[in-house]
Amino acid sequence: MAQQAAPVAHDLMDEPHVAGRRVSVLQVYERVEELGLDPHDVADEYDLDVAEVYYALAYYHANPEEMQQVREEREATAAELRETAEQTRPEGVTPPGTDSE
Repeated sequence: MAQQAAPVAHDLMDEPHVAGRRVSVLQVYERVEELGLDPHDVADEYDLDVAEVYYALAYYHANPEEMQQVREEREATAAELRETAEQTRPEGVTPPGTDSE
């Protein structure tokens, strides 16, 4: 039986993504399952075939440990960036949306 090329890849990014694109599996999952957007709308938004959206969702559910690790790595990176920004912020400059009083 001939196998189809994997619609999810790891070659362009540090996490699983739609093959040949810079759209991560986690992005697709968050848009469809966390925000409740229609898979067809997400496909249009990212210029994907709707099948690619469903492949990404299937990959997410078939690899829960890997996807949890991706989330944890993203959160750690974000925390590091926030810390760096806090440490290097010029005196008297406050981030938008915070009370300076």
